[in-house]
This record gives sequence, C-alpha cells and structure tokens, in this order.
Amino acid sequence: MADDVADVGGPILVGLDFNVGIMAGVICSKVQDQLHIWDEIAVKNSNTDEVGQMLRERFPHREIICYPDPTGKARKTSAAGVTDHGILRKYGLKVVAPNSPWAVKDRLNATNWLIKNAEGERRMYVHPRCKNTIKGFRSVTFKEGAEDFVVDKDPGLEHWIDGCGYLILSAMNQVKPWKTGSSKARVGQVW
Repeated sequence: MADDVADVGGPILVGLDFNVGIMAGVICSKVQDQLHIWDEIAVKNSNTDEVGQMLRERFPHREIICYPDPTGKARKTSAAGVTDHGILRKYGLKVVAPNSPWAVKDRLNATNWLIKNAEGERRMYVHPRCKNTIKGFRSVTFKEGAEDFVVDKDPGLEHWIDGCGYLILSAMNQVKPWKTGSSKARVGQVW
C-alpha cells in the first residue's frame, strides 16, 4: 500500500469484472513499468451501462481504457443483442480484451510478478482507499486439492482481483503464456 499513489494524468486504466450483484474493478495509472491502483469500483446491483456512464462523467475529458472480463464480448438475450464491451464503447471508452480468457494461472503469475518479482522488485502499488482490492489480495485463495487453479469464492472479494488480473494481463504482462497445443508462443500478440 502507498498513501502517495494517485492519478498522474494520462490514460486511466480500468480493470473490470462484470457481475450481477456488484460491478467491481480497479482504477489505475501506468507509471513507467509500475501499476498504481488509486481507486476502485464497487457498485452494488448495478450494470455495465451505469458503470460506463459513471466513468465517463467522472473523467469527462480523459482517455479511459477498460480491460474487462473477456467473456463480456458475448451477446446476451437480456441485453437485446448488445455486449458488455459494446456498452462500454458507447460511452467512448476503449476496450482491450483477448478473444478468449487466459488461464487463471497466467493471471496469477502476471499479477505476482508485479507484486514482487524474483529480483525482489515491486511494480504494483495500491492506495489505502481501495479497501476491497486490498482485502481481496489478502484473502483470495485457491481451493485445496483442486487439480487446476480454482478460486475459493467464499470471501466474495475475487471480483476486484479478477478485474485487476484482466488489466495486468493486457497492459502490464511480462509473463507470456503459451498457447495450448501449439509450439508457438503468443508473445506480442495484439488483441
């Protein structure tokens, strides 16, 4: 945590996880090779439209780049054929997401690399006002005995960590995942 983490101007980066009960996310700035998380989104019983409008009203003349859940590009019958990504774009927000979700272990590795890498360098700082994000980093765990990485959703705080992970994989990723079944890495792939 860092009290001096703040909006430094430039593009506003938003990691966003779509949920019915709560729209959750992190609001950040990229400072050289560091990620500064200086605010969070925690809007209960909301929807993508409200969050898009809230972000545009809060930052009316700024470039806002959203890194949402990749599954938000799927059309839903409840949204009259409009996707969550399309709703964000309606408010002039740029959306960056892969065509399909990356593995949870890739999200974990990329996030851990920012928290503290093998050389002991820290590249992610979180302002104390981001209570849900901090609680999430402190309490989200994986289910014991699961063959793959399965998040224990009992704490209910995984949404902020998921949103942060989507942003990190697309905007800050130094951990380059291998595509399953292929000998070619997805290094430098543009979504």
